[in-house]
Amino acid sequence: MATTVGTRAIAYVATLHAPLAYVESSSITATLDCRSCEQIVVPFYQVQQAEVSSPPEVSVFRSADGGNTFDTIAQPAFAFSRNVNNADQKSIVLDGGFYAFRFMSGGAGATYTATMGILTCEAVTAYQGVS
Repeated sequence: MATTVGTRAIAYVATLHAPLAYVESSSITATLDCRSCEQIVVPFYQVQQAEVSSPPEVSVFRSADGGNTFDTIAQPAFAFSRNVNNADQKSIVLDGGFYAFRFMSGGAGATYTATMGILTCEAVTAYQGVS
């Protein structure tokens, strides 16, 4: 029995939310319709300007009806470290679908800024040559 190795067909989805600076506890949201994809890699970027009580956190809400409604309880994705002035990027890999993302900066404290963004996504649209 012969085995054929497949090649991924990849497309890119433009930046969902360009990195911007926010003051104290803030959040950004974005939606992504990638129902025709096999898989999507969504990168999140942040720079925290001060140590805060809680780290920046990403939550994912999935829609099963094309974006009319979303889960009411988020799938917790991950939290960033609370390191000060370090650029940090983490990605989440999801099956194709319709998603809403919430990216929250750390807890209250002294006045500070945090830079947050949801960068260019990599979408696997097909597997070619798989047998």
